[in-house]
Amino acid sequence: MKKKVLVLMLLLLLSVVSLGSSKQVLLATTTSVRDSGLLDYILPTFEKKTGIKVKYVAVGTGRALKMGEDGEVDILLVHAKTSELKFMKEKHGKDRVQFMHNYFVVVGPKDGNKFKNLEEVLNKINNNNYKFVSRADDSGTNKKELSLWKEQGITPNTNWYLSSGNGMAATLNIASEK
Repeated sequence: MKKKVLVLMLLLLLSVVSLGSSKQVLLATTTSVRDSGLLDYILPTFEKKTGIKVKYVAVGTGRALKMGEDGEVDILLVHAKTSELKFMKEKHGKDRVQFMHNYFVVVGPKDGNKFKNLEEVLNKINNNNYKFVSRADDSGTNKKELSLWKEQGITPNTNWYLSSGNGMAATLNIASEK
């Protein structure tokens, strides 16, 4: 963990140095990063060591990338590699450093753990019209979810696919009520 935190601090510092003498930067990150507590853990140390205040906004990856493209933020902390590479190819960013990765899980009822693989789970949802709650917010998580449906040749339909338009915590709460 310390190595990853140091890498993030270095990345932030390098970005800040390129901005000149600014004593404040604006970071666009994902709701998942915010909800994880990572920023609460690393930002006080970074700010104390550098004297640079980091303000952040937590949104989906798609929105964060758009904010970066529009010059609304100084630094991005997002998780959708294909979209990030496109962002860099279009020359909206200066440097891209990968320092974390995601694990994706399908959350469901207790008896749902009897499946052998993701293909079985997605097909069972589709074939039985089981409710599936999606973030549907153009986040990295949402992008990954959509790619998994596509890989299985499944087009989500309104009989079972619910779009929350929220971050992960809110979406999990909605799913637990369904």
